Amino acid sequence: MIEEYGRTRNPVARWIQEDTGDSVLRLSIHTQGEKGETGDRKKREKIEVEMNEDTLDIPVWEKEVPASPRNVRESIEQKFLLDMPDDFFDFWNLCSELNQEKTEEAFADVGLMLVGPYDVLSGKLDKLKHRQLSNYLCHWRYYFDPPEFMTVLASRENEYHIGYYRDDCFQFPVFVASMSSLQPGRICPMAQNIFGAVYSYLSSKLEKEELQKDSLTERRLREVERYARKQRHTLGLRTPALGKRQRLVVGRCFHGAGVAVDSEELMERRVLPVSEVELRRILQAVTEAETEGERAKRLGILEVLVKIVRREISRGNAAIGLEFGHNLFSFGGGEIFHKYILQVLGESYDRLFREPFLDILQAHLKNRRRGNNMSILNV
Repeated sequence: MIEEYGRTRNPVARWIQEDTGDSVLRLSIHTQGEKGETGDRKKREKIEVEMNEDTLDIPVWEKEVPASPRNVRESIEQKFLLDMPDDFFDFWNLCSELNQEKTEEAFADVGLMLVGPYDVLSGKLDKLKHRQLSNYLCHWRYYFDPPEFMTVLASRENEYHIGYYRDDCFQFPVFVASMSSLQPGRICPMAQNIFGAVYSYLSSKLEKEELQKDSLTERRLREVERYARKQRHTLGLRTPALGKRQRLVVGRCFHGAGVAVDSEELMERRVLPVSEVELRRILQAVTEAETEGERAKRLGILEVLVKIVRREISRGNAAIGLEFGHNLFSFGGGEIFHKYILQVLGESYDRLFREPFLDILQAHLKNRRRGNNMSILNV
């Protein structure tokens, strides 16, 4: 699916190595058709790339990204390791109608800018001098954004941003949600697609404006509604697809969105060593320790829990690792927890064949920032 992925265990993409006798490995990728929220994804054609043997041991997220494909969808996937749904591109087309010169600013007058993978379409990322994959993966990735969350709209206040949330990196997103510094780490589902999310955002904004008739907010809302109906995109949050996803959620987690695993076996074997309330107290105690000795003692309790969780993961219970790892990540608390996050989530992603999430996580933990402007172009 992605040029950088060569795991033969991957159920969606599989590299086939060709022995050419020279210093270059030519790899062919074959992808299967997948089910997404908008229907069957088309099977991709066979892609051939070349990789120098000297770079094979370098982690994916540290590699240099080669020349961008002409196909915009493939270019986004190359840089962010994730494919985007049809509504993502349809929304760009709407914005192009509203502002042909600066499409990414079509909703700036109501407080939203198109960011992240939209910067591939706008051409902004062409200015990036250092094409290391980690730079792209951290582009508009906020401090509390888990790998499953991809920001596509941002505000200039309170770190407010809107993004797609997907449970599986090889499937389309399951919903669109918002996050902000007013509720650190909290993921608030808004709709199944970006049209519904922007519609929800504008509706709330309009209510605060006391429903002013023919206001700019109302005009933008009607434009979103018109184009969504034209493209047959639902504007609501309660849909059959999200109802099905709800039945697969194994834990709500600190961020509230939950993590889902499409396996009855994994769900039945899920057992957390402590409650979320108890885990939060343990993590809080670590951050509040006044001396190094006291902190080490309190970390010892966490390390015992991590060992229990990792043992469960090794037995096939990756669901417990997802929930526990997401809780550690969403708590924040600084770099002191990063190695535990990487251990637990890394092993869980590997078990579930969600390796792109691991690469995103590794890049993010190396460059985890706070602020309203998360553009890597400003770093």
